[in-house]
Amino acid sequence: MKIKEILSGTKKRLERGSRKKRKKGKSLISKLREGAIPFDHEMIPGIMKSINSVLTKTGSKALPIGSGATPTPGKMSGDLDMIVDLNQLKQHFKMPDAKDADIRKKLRQVFDLAGFKTAQTGTSVHVEVPMT
Repeated sequence: MKIKEILSGTKKRLERGSRKKRKKGKSLISKLREGAIPFDHEMIPGIMKSINSVLTKTGSKALPIGSGATPTPGKMSGDLDMIVDLNQLKQHFKMPDAKDADIRKKLRQVFDLAGFKTAQTGTSVHVEVPMT
């Protein structure tokens, strides 16, 4: 729909419903972005073990950043932010001149093949780690 059509009144936007109503049906992306289930920081080593067990196949390792870098047992978080060396991934995939976005897609595929639920938004690859 073109802006000119909206302004002239020849076409109208579809009613999307209230924000509350739209948020009810949550997708994996919104679930991951919001931090679906709060978890205790004492679980961070187990989460890191799950992530790094997949990443070892690529010759790289994830490092926690933010509050997860110094876990405090008893403290609750909704998500755990990590970084992975993009250059190591480029080497592993034998794509030294590839765009960063292409490497992120490959990284997501690695986690998909390992059986994790994933999503990709912007520069982030989201991985849902099952917790017991």
